[in-house]
Amino acid sequence: TNEKRLLVLGGEHTVTLPSFKALANKFKRPCLIVFDAHGDLRQEYLGSKYNHATVIRRVVEEVPHRKIVIIGARALSREEAEYLKTVDGSKLEVVRIIGKVSEKDLSNIVKAVEECRGAAKYISIDMDFLDPAYAPGVQTPEPLGVTPLELLEVLGRVIDGSVHVVDLVEVTPRYDPSEATVFLGAKIAVEVAGMILKHMNVEAECW
Repeated sequence: TNEKRLLVLGGEHTVTLPSFKALANKFKRPCLIVFDAHGDLRQEYLGSKYNHATVIRRVVEEVPHRKIVIIGARALSREEAEYLKTVDGSKLEVVRIIGKVSEKDLSNIVKAVEECRGAAKYISIDMDFLDPAYAPGVQTPEPLGVTPLELLEVLGRVIDGSVHVVDLVEVTPRYDPSEATVFLGAKIAVEVAGMILKHMNVEAECW
């Protein structure tokens, strides 16, 4: 039903593609909001067109009627930068953040997400959006990321009652023997679930 929400946990970022396609089959012109240190817009990576470095490019190609907002993207490749020049900015927008999230960054994020008004939203959180000091257990760590509190603050600005699916991906335990990334990922998942329930007017004790 329209009241149900889905939380997807990963793993490889490619889980976003089938999950978002399923949402697109149910709702017209859904909006994908991605928190990621990278663009994930490569044509292929290591000989494959389906992996964590290409997944958003595949969404662009395979889900034509949608809006995508990438937040973060502090490590774009030259190929990705050139590709962004060729796509419709009204359908794929990037809000770059390097280091601390500023008030200007927050304003740009709110403005970009505002264009998703009325659409069913899907939020994808790649843990490498965070600085490796907080989340070292990811496939592709990237310096100059944000803090967990900054991520939660931004999510608080983005999440509303129109969010139907959230995924949290790229948690890779073998790269973090301390398990700090796993515990942080679990904490973020719980906080996100609480934000969604609040907008659904559901008591947290029922979750």
